[in-house]
Amino acid sequence: MAVEEEVISGAEIFKLMDTRGLPLEIINEELRIRGLAFNGVEFIEAALASKNFSYERIKERLVEAMLPQFRGEFELTLDEVARMKGWV
Repeated sequence: MAVEEEVISGAEIFKLMDTRGLPLEIINEELRIRGLAFNGVEFIEAALASKNFSYERIKERLVEAMLPQFRGEFELTLDEVARMKGWV
C-alpha cells in the first residue's frame, strides 16, 4: 500500500526560509522524514514575489535541497515549468 504525501503550501515553506532563516535543506529533510512535501511552484512564485530572489538563485537553492539522486531530473522539470510560467 502506497503512502500518500501531504503537500504543504510552498508560500508557507518560503516564509519559514525567508523570515525565520531556516535552511531549505533542513526544512526539506524534516518534511521528507514526516512523509510530507511542499508545492515547488508556489515556493518559487513566493520567492520571486519577494523581489529578494531571482529564478536562478531560488532554483539553485531548491536543487541543493534535493536528494542527490533526484537533482538532475528535478532541475530539468523545474526549467520546463519555468519556461511555461515565463520565469526565464
